Amino acid sequence: LAFGRTAGAFRALNVALHLGNIALLQWLCRRRGASALGAAVLALFFAVHPVTPDAVCWSSDVYDLAATTAVLGALGVALSRSPLVARAAGVALLTLIAGLCKESAVAVVPVVGIAAALGRDGWRGGLALLGASGLGAATYLGAHGAITAQSYAAAAGATALGDQLLAGLGAASWLTPRRFGGAPMAHLFDPTERFGPALGAITLGGFGVAAIAMWRRDRRAALAAIAAGTAWALLLTPAAVGIPLIGVQAVRYAYLPLAATVLLAASADGGAPARGPLAFAVAFAALGLVQTLPRTHAFMDDGSLWSAELEAEPDNAYAAGSL
Repeated sequence: LAFGRTAGAFRALNVALHLGNIALLQWLCRRRGASALGAAVLALFFAVHPVTPDAVCWSSDVYDLAATTAVLGALGVALSRSPLVARAAGVALLTLIAGLCKESAVAVVPVVGIAAALGRDGWRGGLALLGASGLGAATYLGAHGAITAQSYAAAAGATALGDQLLAGLGAASWLTPRRFGGAPMAHLFDPTERFGPALGAITLGGFGVAAIAMWRRDRRAALAAIAAGTAWALLLTPAAVGIPLIGVQAVRYAYLPLAATVLLAASADGGAPARGPLAFAVAFAALGLVQTLPRTHAFMDDGSLWSAELEAEPDNAYAAGSL
């Protein structure tokens, strides 16, 4: 309101939140035990991943960015070394705040429990923190339902479960750079398309393969891979519900899941990262930057955005209608 609700004010806020999320993510990765170099590379991976421009540059997507800040805070508190009671209170409050930013952020509830259970807290601590996060989510959802008389469950019941599964698996493929040759903001959902869901299944399976490969050598890193893969799958569940409903696969939905996944993937070894994973992360960040930098120019105005979408997918009816 102070700046006249102009697009420039929204975009400045978005960029500030994105920079804050990058810094918070790097700090939390260090708290998790990652080396300074490892935490910096993980933050870079998140900062320039091809899903970020659509969340950061889309001026009305501030809710995704703010919800990500709260979710990173909730996970950071849950995995800290503070007393369990204090962590439970913090997790409940931050889950409530995340929901106030964006309703779908309540998907963090099981992620908090699983991340804690796979860490030093064990299953009892995981259940306690899951309950605390669930309390925060229930408080938000109760208020949301009382005020709006709407719910995410109603949206879930409006589309076929099979379509939701295909949409979720397709969204899981967004971790790879493969999907960004099309229209990232308005790629149409096609329930007959199988390559995206197949790639998504392979992507999720990759976390399991990584965990198996590291199990004997570094069990904590293996558990981190399991936690990261679980977070990626669970936090994309709301996108799986929404994509068939609106018919569009917008990659901005992956901003929050990506941040949580990167945090939980941080290895707690405290040493320098191995050359292989480090080289892969740097190479992926460089590849992401090649796709990210040109993408930002598409958001100068509505005309340039939808023109860029149509250039990527000339037959995209949604982009044509928006233009």
